[in-house]
Amino acid sequence: MNITMKKTLITGLSILSCAGILSARTWTSANGSDTFDADYVSHSASEVTVIKDSKKVSFALNLLSSDDQAWISKQAQPAANANAATFVDGLNKHLTKFDGAAYQPYTPEKNPEYYVLYFSASW
Repeated sequence: MNITMKKTLITGLSILSCAGILSARTWTSANGSDTFDADYVSHSASEVTVIKDSKKVSFALNLLSSDDQAWISKQAQPAANANAATFVDGLNKHLTKFDGAAYQPYTPEKNPEYYVLYFSASW
């Protein structure tokens, strides 16, 4: 397999894996007269954020139908934070620190404010 084919294959697989991240759905207005297609992004107690026509749009939850509001309430915002915490815990288990001569395993006292990730692959 030549390098061009490998790059094409990797790009195609990346696009396919990202396709499931955002899922478009049809949203309905509170009075039921209007609908639009958009991708759910996030919500708060009073607002929802979606991506519509490649633009991020936020608006009040009460502008949506009761079915859409119920669907939004099932979207677990805290679970996303729990997944982030699990991800950070996983990173913290594999940290290294350069001590001037060599890299040594490192366990932080508290979570760092940022991480530098390095990945290398050889084909």
